[in-house]
Amino acid sequence: MLAFHALRLLMMGLFLGALLAAPPAKAAERMGGPSMGGGMGSDAPAAKKGGRRELSHLSAKECERCHQAIYKEWAKSMHAHSSALENPIHGGCYNNLVGDGRSEGQLHKFTKDYPLCLYCHAPNAATNKTTKLDDRPSYREGVNCMVCHRMEELVGGFDEKDEPHRGIAAYKTSKVLQGANGFGRDARTRSLALDDEATNPHVPAKDPAADPEGLSAPMYLEANPKLFKGSDMCLGCHQQRRNMYGVPILHAEPDFMLGIMKGATCQSCHMPAVNGHISHAFAGGRDPAMLRKAATMEVTTERKGEAIKASVLLVNRLPHKLPTGAPFRAMSLRISAHDAKGKKLWQNFDKAPREEDPKAYLWYPMLDKEGKPTMPPIAYKPGPDKRLLPYEKRTIDFTLPGKDVAFIQAELRYHVLTPEMQNNLKEKARHVKRPRTMVFSEVRVE
Repeated sequence: MLAFHALRLLMMGLFLGALLAAPPAKAAERMGGPSMGGGMGSDAPAAKKGGRRELSHLSAKECERCHQAIYKEWAKSMHAHSSALENPIHGGCYNNLVGDGRSEGQLHKFTKDYPLCLYCHAPNAATNKTTKLDDRPSYREGVNCMVCHRMEELVGGFDEKDEPHRGIAAYKTSKVLQGANGFGRDARTRSLALDDEATNPHVPAKDPAADPEGLSAPMYLEANPKLFKGSDMCLGCHQQRRNMYGVPILHAEPDFMLGIMKGATCQSCHMPAVNGHISHAFAGGRDPAMLRKAATMEVTTERKGEAIKASVLLVNRLPHKLPTGAPFRAMSLRISAHDAKGKKLWQNFDKAPREEDPKAYLWYPMLDKEGKPTMPPIAYKPGPDKRLLPYEKRTIDFTLPGKDVAFIQAELRYHVLTPEMQNNLKEKARHVKRPRTMVFSEVRVE
């Protein structure tokens, strides 16, 4: 038993020594990524000799060693697939508006500036002002662990063109890992952080007097509950931002502020506690369970002569608009009438709900100069906002033929993309072309 513990301590010591003291190139090779000094040019931040490594260079794979459950959740999330090389929808837009995500020196085709989209979709790359997203795993990974866990404070502010800072540029960042909870420097706290003699890489091995900067911890972690347990953690990216014409194309913050649920934060729904830890799946509109709990629906019917009046009550159960976020999301309400054998006798639309039954299509239109629907990045003006307000109750009425109708079905559906986005992205959007059911109801007609 003593020999086993001795061997275990020796292996942990070798691992921590490699993290702390190995030359950057060799350390990165052991982690399965490119060397710290490769491909970035002389302006790239390098790890200090004998000091901390540059956090924006570190892959999420380094965190997987200890945080396996969290890593698996993150790896399936939209955060892990936010970059132009991992997300076919964003990648299609990026190719149209910027260019190849594997090329250095790309500029936005309209603004002629460094692509602002990278500040949210590939923040580690934006930190180092590169557009070559395949240069490091941490760039390709989009919003990886080190993006959020080096944020210290949401400061906002404006750039030299008087434009608001967005994404990672809206935050004061730290060279030391940040988290909702940290570890103390006293001997007792350090001992509590140790797990069966294994060394915790977030806890300094030396006391504060001998190691005031915590350099004896390969990945020293500071507590920052104010940021990590509040919505400021998310709003640097998920807040109102405008395109080149000044049109608001992201509305999570003002939508959320309309909600009157005291104490609600983004994390309340999108980062719940699961199996003893905080979920890093970042579930949203792509998650069927999140869609199912977002709204409720009640259908009532009344015969009026040879017709039937059907009323559908929709209730938004969220503290923000539904749908929220990017304005290329939409919802449609399909209602159909059937005879006693289940044969469909009538429905309010066939394939194009927006054109065939506009009242049943809930969206935030983005319009071109001629007032026609277009893609948000190039929209000239917004149209009337038809989404559900926070906690709104909205009744939509339908009048339909009553002959032989035995029951009525209603289905609230979620569209990841509007028709304009689908048509522009073509094959890249095929996997999200079909709408997703949020709520379904069937009622008999007396």
